[in-house]
Amino acid sequence: MAMNPRSSTPRRPRATRPRQNGFQQMVYGLILAAAGVILTIVAQAIATSLGASVTIIFTGLIIVGVIYAIIGFFRWIMRRQAL
Repeated sequence: MAMNPRSSTPRRPRATRPRQNGFQQMVYGLILAAAGVILTIVAQAIATSLGASVTIIFTGLIIVGVIYAIIGFFRWIMRRQAL
């Protein structure tokens, strides 16, 4: 274990997170996008039943999910081509 140059205590190793598999990231993105669509439909149904003129649309969740899914798809394809 390496020593900290400013003190006599040893350095702790940096916490590293393993890279996500592309397929896992793609599935996670699809789950996020689906959750956004489902929540939007539920919010619309509740607003309609209450007679409200304004409803909530979860566009951020849908967009982030789609972006994650696209990135995961290309990581998955590139990894498969490299093998």
